[in-house]
Amino acid sequence: LIHYNPTTTLLDGLKETWDWYVKNQDEYLNKKNYFKE
Repeated sequence: LIHYNPTTTLLDGLKETWDWYVKNQDEYLNKKNYFKE
């Protein structure tokens, strides 16, 4: 239908995302949350 062929599998993408959060915990935890009051 849209002729989209992903270059990364879902599992690989999830693993890369998890690895980024593990390596960058400080950046993630110190990020401003605009949804909190």
